[in-house]
Amino acid sequence: MNLQRLADIASLVTVHSGHLIDARAPISDRLLRDYFKASQDVCRLWREALNEQTTRPVIDPIEHGWATEKLVSEIFVAEVLIRVWTATLVAADSRFRQPHAAPVVRYVLNEMLEIRRQSLRLLVDGVVMPLGCSVRVDRLRRKCERWSDLLVGRISSAYDVLEFAVDQNRAADYVGSMSDGAGSFTEWTLTTAGMRNGFPPIVVSLARQVPLGAMIHAMFEAFPPETFDEHGLMKSALQRRVESERHQGDSSIELQQVYPPILGRETDHQVASTLSFRDILKHPKV
Repeated sequence: MNLQRLADIASLVTVHSGHLIDARAPISDRLLRDYFKASQDVCRLWREALNEQTTRPVIDPIEHGWATEKLVSEIFVAEVLIRVWTATLVAADSRFRQPHAAPVVRYVLNEMLEIRRQSLRLLVDGVVMPLGCSVRVDRLRRKCERWSDLLVGRISSAYDVLEFAVDQNRAADYVGSMSDGAGSFTEWTLTTAGMRNGFPPIVVSLARQVPLGAMIHAMFEAFPPETFDEHGLMKSALQRRVESERHQGDSSIELQQVYPPILGRETDHQVASTLSFRDILKHPKV
């Protein structure tokens, strides 16, 4: 698993958040426990790694700086995913009008924000990290903040979850900018491709891949089965609505004529940029 894959997952959760928010029942207690336990494990490992980078003697400044840069970059990109997941489950609770998942995901986000603050102290310190590393990480931090606001803003088009953005005013500008129409589907595909390519392919530490993979496993297992097609790929919101109308006896011929790229065969680019749910469940570390 690398940072580009983490960004991919954050965009997938966002664009398909409606499946989970509109589900017939809230997320199960078991999956909430799985998410909470995995998050506690990875947060503990992040704190330990940050403390080690801060306190251990610096023998090779270049090697030490690169190790710190990889660690802090990993934390900033993971924060994007956790913000999006928190916004999604709080929106789902709003729909069901009960605080079921919100207390858990808010707690995890607060822990993530404390780890973020510890990471920022490393950037401000300037002793642990060489100047070049600090500049690259700060650039990545600002990029993560902008993407967080875009993704949370998309979810906020239907539910008021702007509080989970980094900059609420900026996120509000994104609200409603991308709906679920055919044009926006293409626009979102290009946007998420740009998001993925904008992050460095830094590999997540092997020790943290297991709990981070368990977190992602719990996220995708929370989505209702009808979210996925027979190949384990996530359906678009428009495709799901058309299928629902078809089951109700409504004709979808006009929609198929208007939106053939969505209802027909997926393009090679769409297949390449879409994660397989079955692959994630079989290989949570990947």
